[in-house]
Amino acid sequence: MPKLIFVRIILLLITLPFFTHTASAEDMVRVPAGPGMLERYVKEAKSGDTLLLQKGVYSLKQTLVIDKNLTLTGQKGTVITGGDTLPLLELTADGIVVEGITFRYDGPDRGIEQSLILGKGKHLTIQHNRFEHLLVSGIKLVNSRDSLIGNNEFIGNPDWSKSKRGNAIYLQNASANRIIDNRIDAVQDGCYVFDAHENRFETNHVTRSRYAIHLMYANDTRIRNNLASGNVTGAMIMGAVRGEVTDNRFEDHSSYNGCGILLYDTESFDIHHNTLSQNGMGIYMETTRSTQIRQNELLHNHRAWVIQKGLQDNRIWNNNMIGNVYALSQNTTTDSPIFSHDGQGNYWDTYQGFDLDRDGYGDAPYWQQTALSRYTSRVPALQVFFNSPVMTALDYSRPDQNMVDPHPAMVPVTIRKETAPEQPGARYALFISGMILFVTGFFITKGGIRHA
Repeated sequence: MPKLIFVRIILLLITLPFFTHTASAEDMVRVPAGPGMLERYVKEAKSGDTLLLQKGVYSLKQTLVIDKNLTLTGQKGTVITGGDTLPLLELTADGIVVEGITFRYDGPDRGIEQSLILGKGKHLTIQHNRFEHLLVSGIKLVNSRDSLIGNNEFIGNPDWSKSKRGNAIYLQNASANRIIDNRIDAVQDGCYVFDAHENRFETNHVTRSRYAIHLMYANDTRIRNNLASGNVTGAMIMGAVRGEVTDNRFEDHSSYNGCGILLYDTESFDIHHNTLSQNGMGIYMETTRSTQIRQNELLHNHRAWVIQKGLQDNRIWNNNMIGNVYALSQNTTTDSPIFSHDGQGNYWDTYQGFDLDRDGYGDAPYWQQTALSRYTSRVPALQVFFNSPVMTALDYSRPDQNMVDPHPAMVPVTIRKETAPEQPGARYALFISGMILFVTGFFITKGGIRHA
């Protein structure tokens, strides 16, 4: 009997967290659909209550301000709309949760400053929602901190002009927030960040928009493991200081001015382990300082690198440039970066040198040899002369070639994927599994369960 009691105690301890963090159906306040019902129940609710919205349409005549710690939970078929009412919800208290609801805007174009949800409180959770007809922004956080925007779906209209669409997520003076696992299509900017710092953007998927992630004066930002495809630009980074861009895929930004990563007036960024493929430009750099770019793959872009003026103290090494029409387009000679660090260069599939000492790096530097790449950046129509005999002769004879990489690699660089940080949930799940196996195995071996 004591052994059986011990087993029950262990199982209780293991399963207790699952019950303490989840509100049961009995604890929820059911909110029937209908005119004025949501407003009434929110007004009558107490801080800490969970409101379960039923299947149906909740049409708001004016902005619903939530000024206490509530959880709004929808189910399949729960819709909140309001004609041209904006925002639909204004979250002013800390700790509010909004989940499982479809938000639909049925009004005219009101601009990106307007939004369906306006979050002003801290520690907000906005997850598992769907936002439709985005002529305005979906979620806007202002002065919010430590909030989560996760697993939401944002749907615009690809037939609308990009300038008429709203942003999916808009952060303004909102710091230390997590933007994770969102699916975004056909909006203006997937994530627009203005004067907001220490935010994390991870595992989001942005398609058919203007910029997937747009940073303006946003410092200490982390952009990790996102997929941006078919936009104008993947990551537009301007006026930002300190940040990390890693393990992302930026692909199919294929217009002539389409770009995987654009850096303008940035400082102290670490850009590594990204794949940039089939873009008009892989990486564009202008007025960029103290930034390191390493272990990236630039594949099948029209121009792998576009280098403009104002570069200072940047380090670029251990990247692969393969299958690009032009490996480098450079419009400056005085600010030219050196694509090497500590004797390690990059792999350029157009390099034609030798490695007689067999150290893995070319004996001669890699030079910028394509005159046409410089001219076509100013006059795109000149691409008609690509690979023409005249341009080939000019490439090998002109005296203004720039030495780009003093240590070009002879074979593609091995891209060593970094280990992702361990998630607390994964560690907890592993602990639970181990405890269950240990307890079960122990008592089966000892016969404790059979003889109890």
